[in-house]
Amino acid sequence: MLIHLANSSVGNRAMASVLLLYYHLLKEGGFGHVVTAHVAPDDFNGFDFLDVRVAPNLGIDEKWLREGAVIYVLCELNDIVLEHDVSPLALQFIQKIAGLFKEGKLAAIPECGGVVEQVRADAMAFDLAAYQQVLAVIFERYVVGRMRAILPPQA
Repeated sequence: MLIHLANSSVGNRAMASVLLLYYHLLKEGGFGHVVTAHVAPDDFNGFDFLDVRVAPNLGIDEKWLREGAVIYVLCELNDIVLEHDVSPLALQFIQKIAGLFKEGKLAAIPECGGVVEQVRADAMAFDLAAYQQVLAVIFERYVVGRMRAILPPQA
């Protein structure tokens, strides 16, 4: 997707949705359950923004949109993990995430490799603590870090 002057409202709504998503993640203190339910799907579906490009001078942060898209996808994946969902549909979703990683579409957050590695493991090899540790690193680096970066420096 390309965000340009004619469709900049799409980019603005997406930025607002990423901020709302980050707000709820911060409120939860990390990757919680059903966090993406707070985001209007007509305004932002993370899968559509994984490889977004933004024309210059629009005031829309391309890198942040891509990171937010990956965070959105990880939230959706986390719902499956927390629900212990092993249905064929859930397993198909996990394969979709693994495919996105392999295609480089999750590259905005390289640490996703650790998440994909954990969820692709069979049930006996799945290490919930290791999975949660990778998510904690991603949360601190990309959600907390992003929000801290927009704050003015302390005097």
